[in-house]
Amino acid sequence: MIRVLLIAFAYFFVHAVSDILLRQGHVVPLAEIESGIWLSVFLLNSRRLWPQLALALFVGGVCAEMLWSDKFFWTVIGHLLGHAFVAFAIVCLINNRCIRWGDSESSEDSLAQVRFNRSREVMALIVGAFFVNALGAFIVAATAMFTEGVQFTKTWSYWFGANGVGILVIAPIIVIWIDIKENFHYIKDNRRRLLELLA
Repeated sequence: MIRVLLIAFAYFFVHAVSDILLRQGHVVPLAEIESGIWLSVFLLNSRRLWPQLALALFVGGVCAEMLWSDKFFWTVIGHLLGHAFVAFAIVCLINNRCIRWGDSESSEDSLAQVRFNRSREVMALIVGAFFVNALGAFIVAATAMFTEGVQFTKTWSYWFGANGVGILVIAPIIVIWIDIKENFHYIKDNRRRLLELLA
């Protein structure tokens, strides 16, 4: 439970800082950092914790958006549903057995080893960033169009691009470096993998 609460607080903090900076016009986002957080949280934690983690991220995101952004409530819900859908679908692409709920032990062992150092994992990430992310962007843009009357194509293209960068850059960075203290002797190897992925 403490782990879930810490993740929720961290997500709330990142979301809040991002919303505050955007509202004040200080930064133009090149990536949806939140998308990388959703994906890395699913990859780095036991599947038994996914419902709790998803709820924690959802509540943290809603609170941050409601406090510091000017979006409507249902727009925020659609935004977070897009993140949840994309993250879960990409995890299933990375490990195609993850939807077999009866085979939880082997699936969790496989997910725990994901460090994007295998071609299948990298290809799954790329496919997810394009095709799955396109569906997630549709959810977000359609919700925003109906709740706030914004232009669908503009919202879709913005979210698709920013979220795609977040998936391809932020998630691998978090996943690769999260266990540096536990695997300090692999730092050089991890750095090489990260640079290869970014290249």
